[in-house]
Amino acid sequence: MGLFIPTPYIYGLPERVDNFRLDTTQGIGQPLRMQAMDVFPHDTYARESTYSSLPYLQGHSEKFDSNLLWLSASEMFIDIHNHVDGESGLEGRLVDFVVESGRMDIFLFGSASKDAPKRVQKMFAELVGY
Repeated sequence: MGLFIPTPYIYGLPERVDNFRLDTTQGIGQPLRMQAMDVFPHDTYARESTYSSLPYLQGHSEKFDSNLLWLSASEMFIDIHNHVDGESGLEGRLVDFVVESGRMDIFLFGSASKDAPKRVQKMFAELVGY
């Protein structure tokens, strides 16, 4: 499944010791692997998972915030690419999810208000718990 997030700023995929803002996977030769592991010691700024895998992304811009949560117990791979939408000219990120098995429980939510980051975090907390 592929998803276009019309902002160059995306965050999420916690439980890794990489940068808070997610960079593209272009040029590194492999996608991000989402699998629960117990890796110790781990390299500083390693892209692999450390203790769990939570496929949660948040796109942020001055005008809106958008979130995606994919609830799955299956191993998955995530590719992130820079992309410019041909119709609108919006610059953003194309996020590709590769999952070989399991259910597709996907939650998409967003907000275009001035307190968008707060609103989408509240929606996320109401969905999974505080």
